[in-house]
Amino acid sequence: MTAVEYAREHPEETVYFVSNDTDHSSDGKLPQPMQRDIAGMEDRFFLFTSLDGVVDKFATEVEASAEDVRELLDTEETRAVVLDAARAATKR
Repeated sequence: MTAVEYAREHPEETVYFVSNDTDHSSDGKLPQPMQRDIAGMEDRFFLFTSLDGVVDKFATEVEASAEDVRELLDTEETRAVVLDAARAATKR
C-alpha cells in the first residue's frame, strides 16, 4: 500500500511521508502529478525529504546537563525498559 492509498483509505489520519527519492522534491513539495494524487488531502498529507524534517516538526529542544540525563536514566523503570528492548531485539 502506498502512502497515498493509505491516506485515501484512512481519511481520519494525517500522513507523514518520508522519502529522499529524487523523483519527489528537495523542497518538501510534491511534483505536479503527485500533487494531483493528494488533491483534497493537502491538509493531512506531508512530505519530508529526510528524518531531519520529522525531528524539526515533532521534537522539542531542551537544555539538559549530563547529570539531568543520568538522573532520568538511572531508575529501575528505565533499566527494565532497556533490558526488555534488548531481549526483544535478540529475538528478531
